[in-house]
Amino acid sequence: NPNAIRRTGRPDTDVSVVSLQSPDGRPIALLANYSTHYAGSPAISADYFGVFCEKIAERIGANEASGDHPPFMAAMTNGTSGDANCVDFVRNAPRKFDYFSVAEDVAAAAEQAYRRIEYHDWAPIEMSEALLELAVRLPDEQELAEAKEFVATFADRKPKTTDEVYAREAVILSQLPPTRELKLQAIRLGELGIAAIPNEVYSITGLTIKTDSPFPTTFTIELANGAEGYIPTPDQHALGGYTTWRARTSCLEEQAEPKIRATVLKLLREVYAAARN
Repeated sequence: NPNAIRRTGRPDTDVSVVSLQSPDGRPIALLANYSTHYAGSPAISADYFGVFCEKIAERIGANEASGDHPPFMAAMTNGTSGDANCVDFVRNAPRKFDYFSVAEDVAAAAEQAYRRIEYHDWAPIEMSEALLELAVRLPDEQELAEAKEFVATFADRKPKTTDEVYAREAVILSQLPPTRELKLQAIRLGELGIAAIPNEVYSITGLTIKTDSPFPTTFTIELANGAEGYIPTPDQHALGGYTTWRARTSCLEEQAEPKIRATVLKLLREVYAAARN
């Protein structure tokens, strides 16, 4: 894009790692979190997430240590990557990558964190959950009338262009409920806070949650307990990027992001305080 002058947001570059081991030091499980879209892979694939699990197990020698015990379990979760992917558009010649190279890089960073982990024989565990009802951005009467008129011009086939797709989506949206209910969660594992949001979350939202969380370390798992579409910040709605375009899969009100963020932070404060009572 010749008109691009800068990134629209600040990426979250943290690789967060939670490790569980037996009293004698045998790796049992590892949970990681990183904020980038999938790297791209064949149609049926765990993408870089699956390769990461294999790579980190190799790097920490977890498979060899299992012996007769149940096999080591690793999981990579998707952080706040609604506006972040593996392509660096700032570079004139972006670095080439695939899901193997992305997994290798993230596993290398995760191993560095893993080697510095301090283990505890006990940690408080708390969880809190809330249901949040949000409005849907429905088309108004004029928008709906125009959409129906346009859709009628290709009624005998599937939509082919972007305009056709979103006109059809406007018609379908008008027939759906005017609100959506989201399940939001917060989990405490010792001094770690984990937020769970059923949306594609912008990096700035994740970074703000980290800053405002009562925990010294916090990360967010997106697309957790659902898939309710992008939640751009209100200022991004004003810019009108494609993640703001209205469709069945992404249609929450413009104030969805601050409402979701406020609810998640409330839950994090609850689980933080619970372990101290």
